[in-house]
Amino acid sequence: MITDAQILGEAPLATEGLPCVATSLPIAALTRAIMRNIPPHKLFLSNGGLFTVEIEEVLTADGVLTRRPKLYEMTPRRFTTWVEQFMCFAKFGAGDTLESLSVQHADKVLASDICREYAHRLRGVVPVRLPVWSTDPASGKRTIRLAPEGYDPENQIFTCNLLPYDESFTPAKDACIGAMARLLGDFPWADITDGSRTFAASREVCCFITYMVGQYCRLLMGRQPIVIFNANQPGSGKTLLAAMGLAPMHGAPTIISAPKEENEINKTLFSALAGGANYALLDDIPNLTSNYINQYGTAPSITGRLLGSNNMLQVENTMQLIATGNGLLTTPDVERRTIMIDLFSPWEATEKRHTQTLTMASINRPRWRGEMLALLWHWVRSWVEAGMPAYYKGEQKASFEDYVRIAGNIAAHAGFLHAWDKRSTTGAGGDTGTAYVQLIIREAASLACEDWPENPGHNAFQYTVQELLSIAENLGVSDMVTSSRDKDRARSLGLRLARFKGRYFTDKNGRCFEFGRRRDQDRTRYLITFFTADNPPR
Repeated sequence: MITDAQILGEAPLATEGLPCVATSLPIAALTRAIMRNIPPHKLFLSNGGLFTVEIEEVLTADGVLTRRPKLYEMTPRRFTTWVEQFMCFAKFGAGDTLESLSVQHADKVLASDICREYAHRLRGVVPVRLPVWSTDPASGKRTIRLAPEGYDPENQIFTCNLLPYDESFTPAKDACIGAMARLLGDFPWADITDGSRTFAASREVCCFITYMVGQYCRLLMGRQPIVIFNANQPGSGKTLLAAMGLAPMHGAPTIISAPKEENEINKTLFSALAGGANYALLDDIPNLTSNYINQYGTAPSITGRLLGSNNMLQVENTMQLIATGNGLLTTPDVERRTIMIDLFSPWEATEKRHTQTLTMASINRPRWRGEMLALLWHWVRSWVEAGMPAYYKGEQKASFEDYVRIAGNIAAHAGFLHAWDKRSTTGAGGDTGTAYVQLIIREAASLACEDWPENPGHNAFQYTVQELLSIAENLGVSDMVTSSRDKDRARSLGLRLARFKGRYFTDKNGRCFEFGRRRDQDRTRYLITFFTADNPPR
């Protein structure tokens, strides 16, 4: 601790505990002297720049103080004060007047090849201990271990270990699946909502588990596919689900409102990538046609320019893109590079029955995160101890073979199958006349089965599209849901109605009903089925 007298120059500055470096040395010798006196694993070389790893404290919106690792660039001006915690400087030696390293000297030191030779190569910074590959020097056999705290030279990763967790947690497989079913069961997974799959066999659930395992095992593999949560309407829980897959490792994640302009998307993503971000979560993307989103999802490296700089920088692309959207249309090329997780909520967001207790605040709590990390490590460890069985081949997701071989097979070994089944695209697409289509559906229900529930056997009624078009004409909204250019107006309305198959509504009389059957491919007839609000169809 420096005393007031030392600060004011009234007493000599005690420097016996620090080595003293002569600033009069030639630049090469000065650089070697400085770098030899900086302790190991303090200064790192990443994507061509010099950085330190610092822990920043962030106060989240719900008032939780979260600690996160961050790369801070080492500039000449910063270096002059940063380096003084490890050494002092004098013009000729320890016996002469002490001085600070000048910015000019610091600039030459940091630009030197000698400095970069001493700095440790850094591929990434992670907040908690994650699995990494390890090679036995004697046998040459590769296995998986948890990264040590601090810098790992074998993998060139810095682990902060901000949240230690139980590394010996060993639950039964059925107990794990049951716990996940309770945790995730209230979300409207598309193939569970329509009754075609059970929880562990759900393609959507399996894709989510694989996504979460992939983030936990990100140091074991290269690029990961874009993960997209595609819902049929707002309020389906897609953003919370996207955050849940990241929260065990990162806490409540940073969510980026998707920019509408292409150039803004590029600036946002490149800034995150150059800053060492492990992920970028874009909320409510309008479509999947962005060239930049596709580029960041597939390119091994990205070249760009940081804000305020004219220098081009090439950065290794290790950042995974996660996005959410409503009614997104896909193409075979989009399907190839993405993992689409479909959510289908039959209820309107304002009418939904909420039983889910998870919130952004709860997934940020250390206890919840620690339990999830322990479970993820148990899944990885079990797969390794079983000999790393291959349930899937990498070719099932071209361009992302390691993702399938590692994340996919770990999820399958945990009991979650069918992640690579073909997804159902029923109900995809946009609709500018949404409110008017819903008005027609509710009006049709209000006119049907007037004696239900007094007559329990009369709780369903079938309409043809032509009959529904007549209802639209009576309401005066037919021009809002069809186009004057359509030769077949009934067919045009049928295409719009198909988006709402399997959805739940309430008619003017307060009766709850289901419109159509979601998996029914017929677009000429629609069944309206009434049910009590306490007992909706499953």
